[in-house]
Amino acid sequence: MSLDLLRQVLLRAECGDPSFCFDEVQTWALGDLERLAHVGLLREGERARFVACDACEEWHSEEVIWRPSVRDVSGMRAYIPCPTEGGVHVPDERLRQWTVDLGALARQLAGAMELAGAVESVLVGRLWKLGRRRLAGRFRDLFLAVSSSRNEVGMAEAATRQLNATHGILIYLGKLQRVEGWSLRHFTLFDAKAVTALTAGGLSVDLDYIEDALPRDGGSEKLTGIRSVALPDGATWADLSIELADTSLLVTAGAYEKELSFEESGFADGRQGESASDLPLQILRLFASRRGCIVLANLPGGESGKSRLQKQVSILRSRLGSLFAIAESPIVRDKKSGEYRCAFNVRLRADEGFPTPAGASWLDFRIKELAGGRLAVGVKSKEVFRSRQMQPGEGCGIPVTAEREARIWREYSVIVLGLANDSGIPTPEGRALLECLRSEGRIQRSPEDMAVLKLGRWLRRWTGIEDDPINYSESKGVWLAHFECGGVDKK
Repeated sequence: MSLDLLRQVLLRAECGDPSFCFDEVQTWALGDLERLAHVGLLREGERARFVACDACEEWHSEEVIWRPSVRDVSGMRAYIPCPTEGGVHVPDERLRQWTVDLGALARQLAGAMELAGAVESVLVGRLWKLGRRRLAGRFRDLFLAVSSSRNEVGMAEAATRQLNATHGILIYLGKLQRVEGWSLRHFTLFDAKAVTALTAGGLSVDLDYIEDALPRDGGSEKLTGIRSVALPDGATWADLSIELADTSLLVTAGAYEKELSFEESGFADGRQGESASDLPLQILRLFASRRGCIVLANLPGGESGKSRLQKQVSILRSRLGSLFAIAESPIVRDKKSGEYRCAFNVRLRADEGFPTPAGASWLDFRIKELAGGRLAVGVKSKEVFRSRQMQPGEGCGIPVTAEREARIWREYSVIVLGLANDSGIPTPEGRALLECLRSEGRIQRSPEDMAVLKLGRWLRRWTGIEDDPINYSESKGVWLAHFECGGVDKK
Protein backbone atom coordinates (compact mmCIF):
# COMPACT_ATOMS: atom_id res chain seq x y z
CA MET A 1 0.00 0.00 0.00
CA SER A 2 1.59 3.26 -1.11
CA LEU A 3 1.54 6.38 1.03
CA ASP A 4 0.23 8.28 -2.02
CA LEU A 5 -2.85 6.06 -2.18
CA LEU A 6 -3.58 6.53 1.54
CA ARG A 7 -3.26 10.26 0.96
CA GLN A 8 -5.83 9.97 -1.86
CA VAL A 9 -8.22 8.19 0.50
CA LEU A 10 -7.83 10.87 3.18
CA LEU A 11 -8.15 13.68 0.65
CA ARG A 12 -11.35 12.11 -0.66
CA ALA A 13 -12.62 11.85 2.95
CA GLU A 14 -12.47 15.65 3.13
CA CYS A 15 -14.97 15.96 0.28
CA GLY A 16 -18.70 16.18 0.61
CA ASP A 17 -19.04 12.91 -1.38
CA PRO A 18 -16.09 10.77 -0.28
CA SER A 19 -16.46 7.95 -2.83
CA PHE A 20 -14.31 6.17 -5.43
CA CYS A 21 -15.87 4.89 -8.64
CA PHE A 22 -15.06 1.62 -10.38
CA ASP A 23 -12.89 3.28 -13.03
CA GLU A 24 -10.70 4.94 -10.36
CA VAL A 25 -10.22 1.72 -8.42
CA GLN A 26 -9.08 -0.06 -11.61
CA THR A 27 -5.99 2.18 -11.70
CA TRP A 28 -4.81 0.99 -8.26
CA ALA A 29 -2.25 -1.70 -7.68
CA LEU A 30 -3.48 -5.27 -7.31
CA GLY A 31 -4.78 -5.91 -3.79
CA ASP A 32 -5.01 -2.24 -2.70
CA LEU A 33 -8.83 -2.18 -2.73
CA GLU A 34 -9.05 -5.44 -0.76
CA ARG A 35 -6.56 -4.15 1.81
CA LEU A 36 -8.44 -0.88 2.33
CA ALA A 37 -11.71 -2.78 2.65
CA HIS A 38 -10.15 -5.29 5.05
CA VAL A 39 -9.00 -2.60 7.50
CA GLY A 40 -12.40 -0.90 7.17
CA LEU A 41 -11.36 2.36 5.53
CA LEU A 42 -13.49 1.66 2.44
CA ARG A 43 -16.92 0.05 2.20
CA GLU A 44 -19.02 -0.59 -0.86
CA GLY A 45 -21.70 2.04 -1.30
CA GLU A 46 -24.75 2.58 -3.50
CA ARG A 47 -24.56 2.18 -7.27
CA ALA A 48 -23.30 5.20 -9.16
CA ARG A 49 -25.83 7.66 -10.64
CA PHE A 50 -23.31 9.14 -13.12
CA VAL A 51 -20.76 7.26 -15.22
CA ALA A 52 -18.08 8.40 -17.68
CA CYS A 53 -18.63 7.28 -21.27
CA ASP A 54 -15.99 4.84 -22.50
CA ALA A 55 -17.46 4.40 -25.99
CA CYS A 56 -16.10 7.60 -27.51
CA GLU A 57 -13.02 9.78 -27.32
CA GLU A 58 -14.71 12.60 -25.35
CA TRP A 59 -14.89 10.66 -22.02
CA HIS A 60 -17.92 12.70 -20.90
CA SER A 61 -19.94 11.96 -17.74
CA GLU A 62 -23.64 11.19 -18.07
CA GLU A 63 -26.52 10.26 -15.77
CA VAL A 64 -27.41 6.58 -15.72
CA ILE A 65 -30.76 5.66 -17.30
CA TRP A 66 -32.49 2.34 -16.53
CA ARG A 67 -34.51 0.61 -19.23
CA PRO A 68 -36.45 -2.68 -19.31
CA SER A 69 -34.44 -5.48 -20.88
CA VAL A 70 -34.90 -9.22 -21.34
CA ARG A 71 -31.10 -9.60 -21.49
CA ASP A 72 -30.72 -9.03 -17.76
CA VAL A 73 -31.97 -11.29 -14.99
CA SER A 74 -33.34 -8.28 -13.08
CA GLY A 75 -35.31 -7.17 -16.13
CA MET A 76 -33.54 -3.76 -16.18
CA ARG A 77 -30.35 -2.53 -17.87
CA ALA A 78 -28.25 0.60 -17.31
CA TYR A 79 -27.46 2.95 -20.20
CA ILE A 80 -25.97 6.43 -20.66
CA PRO A 81 -26.63 8.73 -23.65
CA CYS A 82 -23.67 9.49 -25.95
CA PRO A 83 -23.87 12.15 -28.71
CA THR A 84 -21.65 9.99 -30.93
CA GLU A 85 -22.67 6.39 -30.14
CA GLY A 86 -26.25 6.86 -28.94
CA GLY A 87 -27.35 4.68 -26.04
CA VAL A 88 -24.29 3.01 -24.42
CA HIS A 89 -24.80 -0.02 -22.17
CA VAL A 90 -23.07 0.25 -18.75
CA PRO A 91 -22.07 -3.13 -17.18
CA ASP A 92 -23.14 -3.58 -13.59
CA GLU A 93 -19.54 -3.68 -12.33
CA ARG A 94 -18.92 -0.12 -13.63
CA LEU A 95 -21.73 1.08 -11.36
CA ARG A 96 -19.94 -0.11 -8.23
CA GLN A 97 -18.40 2.52 -5.98
CA TRP A 98 -16.67 2.55 -2.59
CA THR A 99 -17.11 5.13 0.18
CA VAL A 100 -14.58 6.20 2.78
CA ASP A 101 -15.98 4.98 6.12
CA LEU A 102 -15.27 7.91 8.44
CA GLY A 103 -16.57 6.07 11.50
CA ALA A 104 -14.17 3.21 10.80
CA LEU A 105 -11.38 5.76 10.32
CA ALA A 106 -12.13 7.15 13.78
CA ARG A 107 -12.05 3.66 15.31
CA GLN A 108 -8.82 2.82 13.48
CA LEU A 109 -7.16 5.97 14.83
CA ALA A 110 -8.30 5.21 18.39
CA GLY A 111 -7.03 1.64 18.15
CA ALA A 112 -3.70 2.64 16.62
CA MET A 113 -3.09 5.11 19.45
CA GLU A 114 -4.33 2.66 22.11
CA LEU A 115 -6.73 5.21 23.58
CA ALA A 116 -8.81 4.62 26.68
CA GLY A 117 -12.58 5.06 26.33
CA ALA A 118 -15.08 4.32 23.60
CA VAL A 119 -15.19 6.26 20.32
CA GLU A 120 -18.13 8.71 20.41
CA SER A 121 -19.80 10.51 17.51
CA VAL A 122 -20.18 14.15 18.57
CA LEU A 123 -21.37 15.69 15.28
CA VAL A 124 -22.63 13.09 12.78
CA GLY A 125 -20.11 12.60 9.99
CA ARG A 126 -17.93 15.50 11.14
CA LEU A 127 -16.57 15.14 14.67
CA TRP A 128 -15.64 12.13 16.83
CA LYS A 129 -14.21 11.93 20.31
CA LEU A 130 -11.60 9.19 20.04
CA GLY A 131 -10.61 8.68 23.69
CA ARG A 132 -7.77 9.77 25.95
CA ARG A 133 -4.24 8.83 26.89
CA ARG A 134 -1.12 10.34 28.41
CA LEU A 135 1.21 12.10 25.98
CA ALA A 136 4.05 14.54 26.70
CA GLY A 137 3.55 14.47 30.43
CA ARG A 138 -0.24 14.81 30.78
CA PHE A 139 -3.54 13.18 29.90
CA ARG A 140 -5.19 14.51 26.75
CA ASP A 141 -8.52 13.99 24.99
CA LEU A 142 -8.20 13.23 21.28
CA PHE A 143 -10.68 14.11 18.51
CA LEU A 144 -11.09 13.54 14.77
CA ALA A 145 -12.65 16.39 12.79
CA VAL A 146 -13.62 16.43 9.11
CA SER A 147 -13.76 20.02 7.87
CA SER A 148 -16.02 21.22 5.08
CA SER A 149 -17.60 24.50 3.98
CA ARG A 150 -20.10 24.20 6.83
CA ASN A 151 -19.79 25.67 10.31
CA GLU A 152 -16.25 24.79 11.45
CA VAL A 153 -16.53 27.20 14.38
CA GLY A 154 -19.50 25.20 15.66
CA MET A 155 -17.44 22.04 15.28
CA ALA A 156 -14.59 23.53 17.30
CA GLU A 157 -17.03 24.69 19.97
CA ALA A 158 -18.51 21.17 20.17
CA ALA A 159 -15.02 19.69 20.64
CA THR A 160 -14.32 22.16 23.44
CA ARG A 161 -17.55 21.21 25.23
CA GLN A 162 -16.51 17.55 25.07
CA LEU A 163 -13.02 18.28 26.43
CA ASN A 164 -12.59 16.69 29.87
CA ALA A 165 -8.82 17.08 30.14
CA THR A 166 -7.08 20.45 30.28
CA HIS A 167 -5.55 19.92 26.86
CA GLY A 168 -6.77 18.16 23.75
CA ILE A 169 -5.50 16.95 20.39
CA LEU A 170 -7.53 17.58 17.25
CA ILE A 171 -6.64 15.40 14.26
CA TYR A 172 -8.36 16.88 11.25
CA LEU A 173 -9.09 16.34 7.58
CA GLY A 174 -9.53 19.59 5.64
CA LYS A 175 -8.06 23.06 6.03
CA LEU A 176 -10.03 24.44 9.00
CA GLN A 177 -9.75 27.87 7.41
CA ARG A 178 -12.99 29.11 8.95
CA VAL A 179 -11.70 28.76 12.52
CA GLU A 180 -8.88 31.27 11.99
CA GLY A 181 -9.08 33.80 14.77
CA TRP A 182 -11.28 31.50 16.86
CA SER A 183 -9.65 30.43 20.10
CA LEU A 184 -8.28 26.87 20.02
CA ARG A 185 -5.84 27.44 22.86
CA HIS A 186 -6.78 24.15 24.54
CA PHE A 187 -6.04 22.08 21.42
CA THR A 188 -3.00 21.09 19.39
CA LEU A 189 -3.96 20.47 15.75
CA PHE A 190 -2.54 17.77 13.46
CA ASP A 191 -3.35 17.08 9.81
CA ALA A 192 -4.35 13.40 9.57
CA LYS A 193 -2.39 13.07 6.33
CA ALA A 194 0.82 14.09 8.14
CA VAL A 195 0.61 11.67 11.07
CA THR A 196 -0.89 8.49 9.59
CA ALA A 197 0.38 5.59 7.51
CA LEU A 198 -1.07 2.29 6.38
CA THR A 199 0.87 -0.86 7.22
CA ALA A 200 0.14 -4.55 6.83
CA GLY A 201 -1.52 -4.50 10.26
CA GLY A 202 -3.77 -1.52 9.52
CA LEU A 203 -3.63 2.20 10.16
CA SER A 204 -0.70 3.49 12.22
CA VAL A 205 -0.17 6.87 13.85
CA ASP A 206 3.19 8.58 14.39
CA LEU A 207 2.91 9.14 18.15
CA ASP A 208 6.54 10.24 18.41
CA TYR A 209 5.89 13.07 15.95
CA ILE A 210 2.74 14.09 17.84
CA GLU A 211 4.46 13.95 21.21
CA ASP A 212 7.42 16.04 20.03
CA ALA A 213 5.02 18.74 18.81
CA LEU A 214 3.03 18.94 22.06
CA PRO A 215 3.76 21.57 24.72
CA ARG A 216 5.53 20.02 27.69
CA ASP A 217 5.23 20.77 31.38
CA GLY A 218 8.41 21.92 33.06
CA GLY A 219 10.06 19.80 35.73
CA SER A 220 8.62 16.46 34.66
CA GLU A 221 11.03 15.19 32.02
CA LYS A 222 11.08 11.69 33.49
CA LEU A 223 7.33 11.34 33.09
CA THR A 224 6.97 12.92 29.66
CA GLY A 225 8.11 9.74 27.95
CA ILE A 226 5.36 7.68 29.58
CA ARG A 227 2.27 6.92 27.51
CA SER A 228 -0.81 5.74 29.32
CA VAL A 229 -2.17 2.22 28.97
CA ALA A 230 -5.60 1.95 27.35
CA LEU A 231 -7.52 0.13 30.07
CA PRO A 232 -11.19 -0.83 29.56
CA ASP A 233 -13.81 1.82 30.36
CA GLY A 234 -14.57 2.08 34.07
CA ALA A 235 -11.54 0.02 35.14
CA THR A 236 -10.46 0.57 38.76
CA TRP A 237 -7.23 -0.26 40.56
CA ALA A 238 -8.91 -3.38 41.97
CA ASP A 239 -9.41 -4.65 38.39
CA LEU A 240 -5.72 -4.23 37.57
CA SER A 241 -3.00 -6.87 37.93
CA ILE A 242 0.70 -6.29 37.32
CA GLU A 243 3.15 -9.14 36.97
CA LEU A 244 6.84 -8.23 37.05
CA ALA A 245 9.29 -10.11 34.83
CA ASP A 246 13.01 -9.47 34.42
CA THR A 247 12.64 -6.71 31.81
CA SER A 248 8.92 -6.03 31.50
CA LEU A 249 5.52 -5.66 33.14
CA LEU A 250 2.55 -7.80 32.18
CA VAL A 251 -0.60 -5.72 32.71
CA THR A 252 -4.05 -7.33 32.80
CA ALA A 253 -7.50 -5.87 33.47
CA GLY A 254 -10.43 -8.08 32.59
CA ALA A 255 -9.95 -9.24 28.98
CA TYR A 256 -7.27 -6.59 28.38
CA GLU A 257 -3.66 -7.78 28.45
CA LYS A 258 -0.47 -6.00 27.42
CA GLU A 259 3.22 -6.52 28.09
CA LEU A 260 5.25 -3.32 28.51
CA SER A 261 9.01 -3.05 28.52
CA PHE A 262 10.51 -1.08 31.41
CA GLU A 263 11.34 1.66 28.91
CA GLU A 264 7.71 1.90 27.69
CA SER A 265 6.40 2.01 31.26
CA GLY A 266 8.93 4.64 32.38
CA PHE A 267 10.91 2.34 34.70
CA ALA A 268 14.13 1.89 32.71
CA ASP A 269 17.31 3.76 33.55
CA GLY A 270 18.41 5.10 30.17
CA ARG A 271 22.02 5.36 31.28
CA GLN A 272 22.29 1.59 31.78
CA GLY A 273 19.95 0.15 29.18
CA GLU A 274 16.37 -1.03 29.11
CA SER A 275 16.82 -3.87 31.59
CA ALA A 276 18.28 -1.67 34.34
CA SER A 277 15.81 -0.72 37.04
CA ASP A 278 15.38 2.60 38.83
CA LEU A 279 14.46 3.08 42.47
CA PRO A 280 10.65 3.22 42.02
CA LEU A 281 10.85 -0.11 40.16
CA GLN A 282 12.80 -1.60 43.07
CA ILE A 283 9.97 -0.48 45.38
CA LEU A 284 7.41 -2.03 43.01
CA ARG A 285 9.41 -5.28 43.14
CA LEU A 286 9.41 -5.08 46.93
CA PHE A 287 5.61 -4.70 46.89
CA ALA A 288 5.36 -7.66 44.47
CA SER A 289 7.52 -9.89 46.66
CA ARG A 290 5.31 -9.06 49.66
CA ARG A 291 1.97 -9.39 47.86
CA GLY A 292 1.30 -5.67 47.67
CA CYS A 293 1.90 -4.75 51.33
CA ILE A 294 4.95 -3.17 53.00
CA VAL A 295 5.09 -2.68 56.77
CA LEU A 296 7.43 0.17 57.67
CA ALA A 297 8.26 -1.28 61.08
CA ASN A 298 9.62 -4.45 59.45
CA LEU A 299 12.11 -2.66 57.21
CA PRO A 300 15.82 -2.30 58.08
CA GLY A 301 17.64 1.03 58.04
CA GLY A 302 15.94 2.88 60.88
CA GLU A 303 14.20 6.21 60.41
CA SER A 304 16.39 7.27 57.49
CA GLY A 305 15.51 4.06 55.62
CA LYS A 306 11.80 4.61 56.23
CA SER A 307 12.09 8.20 55.01
CA ARG A 308 13.79 7.09 51.78
CA LEU A 309 11.10 4.46 51.17
CA GLN A 310 8.30 6.99 51.74
CA LYS A 311 9.86 9.27 49.13
CA GLN A 312 10.18 6.45 46.59
CA VAL A 313 6.60 5.29 47.24
CA SER A 314 5.46 8.84 46.46
CA ILE A 315 7.39 8.75 43.17
CA LEU A 316 5.97 5.30 42.39
CA ARG A 317 2.43 6.62 42.97
CA SER A 318 3.06 9.38 40.45
CA ARG A 319 4.60 6.95 37.96
CA LEU A 320 1.65 4.56 38.17
CA GLY A 321 -0.81 7.45 37.96
CA SER A 322 0.93 8.52 34.75
CA LEU A 323 0.75 5.03 33.30
CA PHE A 324 -2.88 4.23 34.12
CA ALA A 325 -5.77 6.68 33.73
CA ILE A 326 -7.43 5.80 37.06
CA ALA A 327 -8.48 8.61 39.37
CA GLU A 328 -7.87 7.11 42.84
CA SER A 329 -4.48 6.57 44.47
CA PRO A 330 -2.74 3.32 43.46
CA ILE A 331 -1.01 2.98 46.86
CA VAL A 332 -2.68 3.78 50.18
CA ARG A 333 -1.11 4.18 53.61
CA ASP A 334 -2.67 3.01 56.85
CA LYS A 335 -1.18 5.40 59.40
CA LYS A 336 -2.40 3.33 62.32
CA SER A 337 -0.62 0.13 61.27
CA GLY A 338 2.20 1.83 59.36
CA GLU A 339 1.42 -0.18 56.21
CA TYR A 340 1.58 0.76 52.55
CA ARG A 341 -0.89 -1.30 50.48
CA CYS A 342 -1.28 -1.50 46.72
CA ALA A 343 -4.85 -0.98 45.52
CA PHE A 344 -4.04 -3.35 42.62
CA ASN A 345 -2.79 -6.93 42.46
CA VAL A 346 0.97 -7.22 42.01
CA ARG A 347 3.24 -10.25 41.88
CA LEU A 348 6.56 -11.50 40.54
CA ARG A 349 6.38 -13.65 37.41
CA ALA A 350 8.30 -16.45 39.10
CA ASP A 351 5.94 -16.35 42.09
CA GLU A 352 3.54 -19.31 41.97
CA GLY A 353 2.13 -18.75 45.44
CA PHE A 354 -1.36 -17.88 46.64
CA PRO A 355 -2.67 -14.49 45.33
CA THR A 356 -2.99 -12.93 48.78
CA PRO A 357 -4.81 -9.56 48.71
CA ALA A 358 -2.85 -6.57 49.96
CA GLY A 359 -3.21 -6.08 53.71
CA ALA A 360 -4.55 -9.58 54.43
CA SER A 361 -3.46 -11.38 57.60
CA TRP A 362 -3.75 -14.96 58.83
CA LEU A 363 -7.00 -14.03 60.57
CA ASP A 364 -8.51 -13.52 57.09
CA PHE A 365 -7.65 -17.07 55.95
CA ARG A 366 -9.66 -20.29 56.18
CA ILE A 367 -8.23 -23.60 54.93
CA LYS A 368 -10.42 -26.69 54.50
CA GLU A 369 -9.59 -30.26 53.56
CA LEU A 370 -11.64 -31.57 50.64
CA ALA A 371 -12.11 -35.09 49.36
CA GLY A 372 -9.67 -36.53 46.82
CA GLY A 373 -6.49 -34.96 48.18
CA ARG A 374 -7.56 -31.35 47.64
CA LEU A 375 -7.56 -28.22 49.77
CA ALA A 376 -9.86 -25.19 49.63
CA VAL A 377 -8.25 -21.92 50.63
CA GLY A 378 -10.43 -18.88 51.26
CA VAL A 379 -9.37 -15.35 52.14
CA LYS A 380 -11.40 -12.29 53.02
CA SER A 381 -11.05 -9.42 50.57
CA LYS A 382 -12.60 -6.02 49.87
CA GLU A 383 -15.15 -6.15 47.06
CA VAL A 384 -15.99 -2.85 45.35
CA PHE A 385 -19.59 -2.50 44.15
CA ARG A 386 -21.85 0.24 42.84
CA SER A 387 -24.69 1.54 44.97
CA ARG A 388 -26.93 4.57 45.22
CA GLN A 389 -26.88 7.07 48.04
CA MET A 390 -30.18 8.73 48.83
CA GLN A 391 -30.11 12.49 49.16
CA PRO A 392 -32.85 14.75 50.53
CA GLY A 393 -35.17 15.62 47.68
CA GLU A 394 -33.57 13.11 45.31
CA GLY A 395 -35.97 10.32 44.44
CA CYS A 396 -33.47 7.89 42.88
CA GLY A 397 -30.32 8.96 44.75
CA ILE A 398 -26.84 9.43 43.33
CA PRO A 399 -24.49 6.61 42.17
CA VAL A 400 -21.58 5.89 44.56
CA THR A 401 -19.01 3.14 45.01
CA ALA A 402 -18.86 1.18 48.23
CA GLU A 403 -16.89 -1.71 49.72
CA ARG A 404 -17.94 -4.93 51.40
CA GLU A 405 -16.10 -7.97 52.65
CA ALA A 406 -16.19 -11.14 50.57
CA ARG A 407 -14.31 -14.42 50.86
CA ILE A 408 -12.56 -15.63 47.71
CA TRP A 409 -12.04 -19.39 47.45
CA ARG A 410 -9.47 -21.36 45.46
CA GLU A 411 -8.93 -25.12 45.28
CA TYR A 412 -5.53 -26.85 45.15
CA SER A 413 -4.21 -30.38 44.89
CA VAL A 414 -1.83 -31.33 47.72
CA ILE A 415 0.35 -32.99 45.07
CA VAL A 416 0.63 -29.79 43.01
CA LEU A 417 1.39 -27.82 46.18
CA GLY A 418 4.27 -30.19 46.96
CA LEU A 419 2.63 -31.39 50.17
CA ALA A 420 2.30 -34.96 48.84
CA ASN A 421 4.27 -37.17 46.48
CA ASP A 422 3.03 -38.31 43.06
CA SER A 423 1.18 -41.22 44.69
CA GLY A 424 -0.75 -38.84 46.95
CA ILE A 425 1.12 -39.79 50.13
CA PRO A 426 1.55 -36.61 52.24
CA THR A 427 5.01 -35.27 53.03
CA PRO A 428 5.87 -34.60 56.71
CA GLU A 429 4.75 -30.97 56.24
CA GLY A 430 1.58 -32.17 54.50
CA ARG A 431 0.76 -34.56 57.38
CA ALA A 432 1.26 -31.70 59.85
CA LEU A 433 -1.14 -29.47 57.88
CA LEU A 434 -3.81 -32.20 57.62
CA GLU A 435 -3.51 -32.84 61.36
CA CYS A 436 -3.97 -29.11 61.95
CA LEU A 437 -7.09 -28.95 59.73
CA ARG A 438 -8.69 -32.09 61.20
CA SER A 439 -8.07 -30.88 64.78
CA GLU A 440 -9.51 -27.40 64.10
CA GLY A 441 -6.18 -25.62 64.34
CA ARG A 442 -4.39 -27.68 67.03
CA ILE A 443 -1.29 -29.88 66.54
CA GLN A 444 -0.25 -32.16 69.39
CA ARG A 445 3.51 -32.15 68.81
CA SER A 446 6.67 -30.98 70.55
CA PRO A 447 7.81 -27.36 70.23
CA GLU A 448 10.88 -28.54 68.26
CA ASP A 449 8.94 -30.58 65.71
CA MET A 450 10.71 -29.96 62.39
CA ALA A 451 7.68 -30.81 60.22
CA VAL A 452 5.59 -28.10 61.90
CA LEU A 453 8.45 -25.59 61.68
CA LYS A 454 8.90 -26.33 57.97
CA LEU A 455 5.13 -26.09 57.44
CA GLY A 456 5.12 -22.61 58.97
CA ARG A 457 7.98 -21.54 56.69
CA TRP A 458 6.18 -22.99 53.64
CA LEU A 459 2.92 -21.18 54.48
CA ARG A 460 4.74 -17.86 54.92
CA ARG A 461 6.49 -18.23 51.56
CA TRP A 462 3.35 -19.46 49.76
CA THR A 463 1.07 -16.66 50.97
CA GLY A 464 3.63 -13.87 51.26
CA ILE A 465 2.49 -13.11 54.85
CA GLU A 466 5.49 -12.54 57.10
CA ASP A 467 3.79 -13.31 60.44
CA ASP A 468 3.94 -16.88 61.76
CA PRO A 469 0.84 -18.89 60.80
CA ILE A 470 1.32 -21.38 63.66
CA ASN A 471 2.74 -20.74 67.15
CA TYR A 472 3.50 -23.06 70.06
CA SER A 473 1.49 -22.35 73.22
CA GLU A 474 3.54 -23.13 76.35
CA SER A 475 0.47 -22.95 78.57
CA LYS A 476 -1.55 -25.41 76.50
CA GLY A 477 1.34 -27.51 75.24
CA VAL A 478 0.13 -27.52 71.62
CA TRP A 479 0.68 -25.72 68.34
CA LEU A 480 -2.16 -23.28 67.54
CA ALA A 481 -2.99 -22.02 64.04
CA HIS A 482 -3.82 -18.33 63.50
CA PHE A 483 -6.08 -19.18 60.55
CA GLU A 484 -9.46 -20.93 60.52
CA CYS A 485 -9.36 -24.66 59.88
CA GLY A 486 -11.87 -27.16 58.56
CA GLY A 487 -11.99 -30.94 58.19
CA VAL A 488 -12.90 -33.06 55.21
CA ASP A 489 -15.64 -31.57 53.02
CA LYS A 490 -17.39 -34.21 50.92
CA LYS A 491 -18.42 -31.85 48.09
